Amino acid sequence: MHVQAVFIPFIFVRMEEKGKILIIDDNKDVLFALNLLLEPYMQKVKVTTQPARIEYFMRTFQPDVVLLDMNFHRDAVSGQEGFEYLGQILEIDPQAVVIFMTAYSDIEKAVKAIKVGATDFQAVGNGEVAGYPLVGYSIEPFP
Repeated sequence: MHVQAVFIPFIFVRMEEKGKILIIDDNKDVLFALNLLLEPYMQKVKVTTQPARIEYFMRTFQPDVVLLDMNFHRDAVSGQEGFEYLGQILEIDPQAVVIFMTAYSDIEKAVKAIKVGATDFQAVGNGEVAGYPLVGYSIEPFP
């Protein structure tokens, strides 16, 4: 069996075939950059600025990983929107791998994110994709 490992921002994917990723963010520049960055490593990348389309993408696209922004309205910094969308995702797929990303982070939000079911919480620069940390994740558990 041939297993490859891919090291990309947010995700260290150990897989036999490429996975699918859904990215939900209100910043079109972030979506463009992440799509461009991740496309060579993934089977399919879908992006949307519209969280209202989460249910559609979760049911039709069935992503292996979801990158989810926490704030979608101007001047929103509480992260509450992201928590609501996380609940929606987990209701559809309780095993979903969801990685929160936000420029407005604090310890409380990070702890709450993990407690309510996010796989991880990434504090990122305000719209600066180049500032995204390199962290490892596995779509499948390592033996």
